[in-house]
Amino acid sequence: MPSGILDRFRLDGRTALVTGASRNIGAAIARAMAEAGARVVVNARGADALGAFAERLRRDTGADVIAVPGDLGDAADVDRVARVVLDRVGGADVLVNNATSIGHARPATSLDATPADHALAMQVNLQAPLAFVRAFAPAMRARGGGSVVNVLSTAGFDVVPPMLAYACAKQALWTATRFLARELAPAIRVNAVCPGTVNEGGELKVPTWERLLPLNAIPRVGLPEEVAGAVLFLASEASSYTTGQVVFCDGGRVST
Repeated sequence: MPSGILDRFRLDGRTALVTGASRNIGAAIARAMAEAGARVVVNARGADALGAFAERLRRDTGADVIAVPGDLGDAADVDRVARVVLDRVGGADVLVNNATSIGHARPATSLDATPADHALAMQVNLQAPLAFVRAFAPAMRARGGGSVVNVLSTAGFDVVPPMLAYACAKQALWTATRFLARELAPAIRVNAVCPGTVNEGGELKVPTWERLLPLNAIPRVGLPEEVAGAVLFLASEASSYTTGQVVFCDGGRVST
């Protein structure tokens, strides 16, 4: 185990898989993993955007970056992505489940979310992370351990109309985080981060965010890098005595 405090944040010799990694929070997390010395496998739906991001990250950091596109809304594609990662790099020492979905479309009200919206939200936000943990846990154990970091949402802890399908899926992922932390310990640690309103450059993504910001103790849009720092902590040996926890990166919105 690294002795210096900063050394404990290093990921040299490890492989990190980051889903939903071509932009915003996922891109910042992938960059943090690369800068910490990891080989990084990035996943997102759009092959072109993902490939361009992987090339940029490779050039900027000198890290070994592998792009594996795939739609996590399709259970068969989730299995394919897992097989590719296992075949190419033997699995992941760090798994960051960041890919997300609100459903097929943003509903006008919570009751306008259809069964299909709920099914898609559950598939991307819960079933895909569980499938990846199931696929990579044996290799993590064989290599002496690993870390899983699930990306949640304040919608899973507070009411954010009309995001019922999304909120249910994220709260389910938080429950899964706690169950897996107990069942996979001590070899594999499972934690979560909970971003609030976060966007590249701190810009408002949608006008409705203006109503949310006054609810924060820090009333601004968060930066992806501010979430990535928390993920790096949970991914690394800096958090070696931490499991089953959530770190809120939400400007103080959720009070627990």
